[in-house]
Amino acid sequence: MRGSTHLIAGAALGVMAGSLVGGPAELVAGGVVGGLGGIISDVDHPGSMAGRWLRPVAVWLEERSHHRDSLTHTFWFCAAAGFFLGYIAWILTGEPVLIAAGVLACLSHLVLDGMTRSGVRPFRVWLPRLKLRNLRHGDKAFPGTKASWLNWNRFVDKVEYWTGRRFRGRFYTGKSPVEPLIEIASLLVIAAVGYFELSPFIFNGDNLEIYRTLAKLFG
Repeated sequence: MRGSTHLIAGAALGVMAGSLVGGPAELVAGGVVGGLGGIISDVDHPGSMAGRWLRPVAVWLEERSHHRDSLTHTFWFCAAAGFFLGYIAWILTGEPVLIAAGVLACLSHLVLDGMTRSGVRPFRVWLPRLKLRNLRHGDKAFPGTKASWLNWNRFVDKVEYWTGRRFRGRFYTGKSPVEPLIEIASLLVIAAVGYFELSPFIFNGDNLEIYRTLAKLFG
């Protein structure tokens, strides 16, 4: 999916999470956390929004794996990154519900990318492989070591096979009409939540007097 789609969809989820506790500050914080959570997984691509902000990290990740095949497009990364973003927002605002905003927004990235042809492997697990080139067969100092290392590498192959299933859909990134529809729906959610949550504050009687005074001054 496009970066804008991830950004707006993540922000919508964040605003909805912020609405659980209400208040302008919580809605804004939820939207910011959700927007960041929605795009952070694309830090493995230097041309993405997150990749341009964190270019050294993006270049390093791209050199070691292809876009969407890195650790950033896994459930494990999204859950941890979302928790971290939400936790920072919790410290700043005192609202723990923002952790949910971060986690949901990050996970939404996987869901949206899973709808595309390229797909994602969200449950992939990486384990280290042991190098055998420096180990002589039948080494008396380490009897049976080579066989043990070979068994470990076979186990690594099986784990990567079991966890590496790719989930993919039928849409092409940047070419599907689904992307603008998701963006429009997300913007409508943000507008609706903002209206219902902020209207009591905006149209409060005390605030109306302030608005009238300002209108007289600048009208």
